[in-house]
Amino acid sequence: MGADGESFALYDVEDAVESAISNVGSLDGHQIGGGYFTIFVYGSNAKAMFDAARPALIGPLVKPGSYALLQFGKGKTPVERIDLPIASRANSNGG
Repeated sequence: MGADGESFALYDVEDAVESAISNVGSLDGHQIGGGYFTIFVYGSNAKAMFDAARPALIGPLVKPGSYALLQFGKGKTPVERIDLPIASRANSNGG
């Protein structure tokens, strides 16, 4: 985040994530600060939520340096970091 109004555009990403995960999880809000727009979601399967949200995380608003943290349980459980933006399938297959 850097440009004025850029955080407002990220509400569209948040809305897309919320819609995408509606069958596997729930949106729990967001936090803006320190140059980050953080979207919080929760559900019983972090991997399923990320897989559902993946299409919403591909686009010009998801800048290099962004990342997703998948936590598998409560408290001090394992966390997996996935760097964003995610390459589209066409780009990741060399096409």
